[in-house]
Amino acid sequence: MCFTLATPNKERIKKIVGEHVSIDDYTQSKKVSGFEHPNLPVMLCEKPSHVQAIRWGLVPSWATNEQAAKDIATKTLNAKAETLFQLPSFKFSAQHHRCLIFVDGFYEWQHQGKLKVPYYIQATQDAPLVMGGVYSYWKGMNGAAMLLSCSIITTPANALMEQIHNTKKRMPLILNATDWDTWLAPTTSEKSIQQLMRPLEEGYLQANKAIDDGVLSLF
Repeated sequence: MCFTLATPNKERIKKIVGEHVSIDDYTQSKKVSGFEHPNLPVMLCEKPSHVQAIRWGLVPSWATNEQAAKDIATKTLNAKAETLFQLPSFKFSAQHHRCLIFVDGFYEWQHQGKLKVPYYIQATQDAPLVMGGVYSYWKGMNGAAMLLSCSIITTPANALMEQIHNTKKRMPLILNATDWDTWLAPTTSEKSIQQLMRPLEEGYLQANKAIDDGVLSLF
């Protein structure tokens, strides 16, 4: 799965999306847990010329109250590609509210007997990774502001991630630049979306053993 990330600064995002894209302020972090529900830099299908700060942990529009919203958000940091169009939490968003989520890299833990060894995974090129996600609007209770929140989609692991995430063998959906427009387009069919939700090809990622937020050997 994908629960711990590093987020890029605005300048690094600008390099891959272009100067015409505006970017909201958000807190950059070298390591942040999804269970803290941070704001991530996200481009919505509704506003492809704007990167917004959006809360990680999707709250569907039908959540009944604040406690329900809180409980759901801890379970929706990730959304499985295989069930994206089936589960009530994600079905509407999969059809109408897809997004791009910008990260510098992500952390996963390899099981070695009783040990869990952390690895930091990033692009082989010095550029942010762009993950495929879904988002939702939830109207807060008692006059609270509208909450905009997102979830990162996961797929089966590729060969590299099978070695690292060697129990559940999953990885985040990482989209090539050639697929961004299709992913965001409101007219993209369910069949085409399903075809995009595949493991990333080999050669685009590198993994380094992480110790105390630093990195050691290349995997």
